[in-house]
Amino acid sequence: MVQIAAVLHAEDANVLVNALRNHGFAATAQRMPDGLVHVRIGPFATHEEASRMSMRLLADGYNAMVQP
Repeated sequence: MVQIAAVLHAEDANVLVNALRNHGFAATAQRMPDGLVHVRIGPFATHEEASRMSMRLLADGYNAMVQP
């Protein structure tokens, strides 16, 4: 998975998910046990694929990091 953000409010996550989807990314938001809503893209078959997507997102101005 590539995580874009972890936010407190679902509304903020939804705005980000919609922006990512408008740019062609298959983004999802999910509330996690830490209480935050995590915005992610994936899963990917390999760490390499996730890394490539992370680099693409970074180039597009998103804060992206590969999650295990």
